[in-house]
Amino acid sequence: MSQTLRAEASGAPVPAEVPSVIPPEGIKLVPGVADIVLMPLAAKANSFKVSSADSAIALAPKVSTPLPPAAVLASVTIGATLAPPGESPKGYQNIKDRPAWVVTFTYPKPVDVRVGGKVDTSATKAPYVPLLMSHANFIIDAETGQFLLGFFTK
Repeated sequence: MSQTLRAEASGAPVPAEVPSVIPPEGIKLVPGVADIVLMPLAAKANSFKVSSADSAIALAPKVSTPLPPAAVLASVTIGATLAPPGESPKGYQNIKDRPAWVVTFTYPKPVDVRVGGKVDTSATKAPYVPLLMSHANFIIDAETGQFLLGFFTK
């Protein structure tokens, strides 16, 4: 059974942010959107091309924040990149149980991360509701240094 299936079967927690240590049961992030599962990784960081948190941080997109970034090494599966059951994996990235660094930048105060800024709601008379997030996260492949995905967490 893959690490990802164990995390899904075990009811892994869905935290509001990426922890500094991945618990043994793993965690789920942005369920229903990207369906990211992080599991602990047994391999040592120095066995990969990107062998340290500092190296991963240097490869991640830059975020303007006075707070220092953090990075955690994990086995990463991005459910949104997998073919649906019964469908050919051709055309999908198939990011499953991949060693990767999750680099997290924390904003001093939550920021509205809606693309394009404030939405004009005058036609619907609906109030504008900002999408406030405190963390920008980037997944960097530990074997290649490739940027895999970016996402926000509360």
